[in-house]
Amino acid sequence: SNINLPYKVVPQRINKIWIDIDGDGAFDGENEEVGSKMVAAATGWNSTTFTLPETLEGGEYTIRFAMSVTNDTDLASCGVITLGEFEDYTVSVTQQNLAIAEVETVKVLTYPNPVVNTLNVELSNDVKSLEVYSISGMLVYSANNLNDKTAIDASAWKAGIYLVVVNTENERKVSKIIKK
Repeated sequence: SNINLPYKVVPQRINKIWIDIDGDGAFDGENEEVGSKMVAAATGWNSTTFTLPETLEGGEYTIRFAMSVTNDTDLASCGVITLGEFEDYTVSVTQQNLAIAEVETVKVLTYPNPVVNTLNVELSNDVKSLEVYSISGMLVYSANNLNDKTAIDASAWKAGIYLVVVNTENERKVSKIIKK
């Protein structure tokens, strides 16, 4: 899996990253080098992304960073760095069975925007309720168990910004409209 790691540096590079998969402290096993040549964009907070081997099991591991102000890329995990240092950290890796659940997101189409007299709302999925609120939070319209197309009389609404709130069994979607 990909790991995005924020780090704070002075003008410095992360030249290489290793993870001690076999626990021997040498960082020289197959697949133990997980990143190289990551240049900090600026002094301060930066981030880098590296990939852990897919075969990595859950547990605690030592991760080693080689950091330098030079472009040293031919580094051994236990070698010498010119103008830099090695830093070791303990990381916990958790195993997760990742699955993508089938998600039905509600789709809401509101038009015209800006609205003058009639606001048309087209909906997908089973919508339980639709509410329209003024920007100050006042409920100006409410309906339950709607059809896939609804026309709302907005002629009496004051000019301004309104929020259309659509609720399904598992989701809430908010969109913004303008009343002229």
